[in-house]
Amino acid sequence: VYQLAKGLPIDIYVAGALTRDLKGHEITEMFDLKRAGVRMFSQADAPIDSSRTLGLALQYAQQMGCPVQLVPVDSDLARGGLMHEGQMSLRLGLKGIPDLAEHIQVARDLAVLAYFGGQLHFTKISSAACLKPIRAARNAGLDVTCGVSSAHLFHCDEDLAHFETEYKLWPPLRSRLDREQLRLGVLDGSIDVICSDHMPEDEQGKDVEFARADYGMASLEAVFLQIHHVFPEESELDAAIEALTSRPARRIGIEQSRIEPGAEAELMVFDRADQTQFNRSECATQGVNLPYHGHLFSGRIRAVVFKNQTYLA
Repeated sequence: VYQLAKGLPIDIYVAGALTRDLKGHEITEMFDLKRAGVRMFSQADAPIDSSRTLGLALQYAQQMGCPVQLVPVDSDLARGGLMHEGQMSLRLGLKGIPDLAEHIQVARDLAVLAYFGGQLHFTKISSAACLKPIRAARNAGLDVTCGVSSAHLFHCDEDLAHFETEYKLWPPLRSRLDREQLRLGVLDGSIDVICSDHMPEDEQGKDVEFARADYGMASLEAVFLQIHHVFPEESELDAAIEALTSRPARRIGIEQSRIEPGAEAELMVFDRADQTQFNRSECATQGVNLPYHGHLFSGRIRAVVFKNQTYLA
C-alpha cells in the first residue's frame, strides 16, 4: 500500500468551512463556496456553540442540498481533557473528557435540526450511547447520519496505558464496551460511515509529554487493515466496506463507480490469505504518529485499479 500511495492519483472532494475561521460565530459565504465546488460544510474539530448560528447554517446548506458535518463535543465539558474519563484516566492521573460532553452536544444538535431542518452528519462518534438518540431522530424523520473513525473501532482507552501519544485522539478513544457497540453499530446500519481521521504530526507534535502532545493519528495507510481485523467475517467486512465507500459517497452526492462491463474500473484487490507487516520507512505519510511499525496484520492489498489504470502494491 505504502509505496503504491506515493504514485496513486485520487479524486478529492472539498468540504467548505461552516463558519468564518471555524470560530462558530458567523457563517461563511456558503453559496459562493458551493459554486466553487464544495460538497458539504464542516466545522472540522471545532465546536459551534451558538444554536442559532448552527440553525441558520443548516437552513442555508439545505437550500444547496449539502449536509453539515459536525464533531459533537461540548467545548465547556471537554475543556482541559486529555483522554476518556474512566478507570484508565484515573489510573494515569490525567484529566478526562466525560461521555456527557458528546451526549449533550448530540442532543442539542438534534434539537436544532428538528427545529430548523436540514441535513446533518455527525462525524467521529466515539460514545456508543449517542447511537440511541440518533436512531430515534431518524425514526422521527430527521435527515441525520453518523460516522466513526477506524481507530475508534480498532483501539480503546486501554491502549493509552503507557502514555502513548499516538493514541491521543480527538474525540478520545473510549472504553472497550464503547468500541464493541460502535462495531455493532456499523453492522446494523446505525453508523453510516467509517472514516480514516488521518491527522499526521511531526516529532514536535507527538514526541513530547502526553499533556503537551497534539491530537491525532496518521492512520490513512492502515485503515483497511484495521477494518479487516475488526470485521473478520465476510458478511461483516461487506458492511464495513459499504461504510467506507458507497454510503459516504451517497451522502455527498457522488455517483459510485460500478463493477460491470464497460464501466471505468475503480477497485482494490485484497488478499485475505496473506499478511502485511507494517514498516514505517515504507509509508508514504511523513507523519511520525503511526503506531504500527513492525505490527503484523492479516491480509494484504495487492493492487489498486483507478480510472482503468492498475497500480501494483
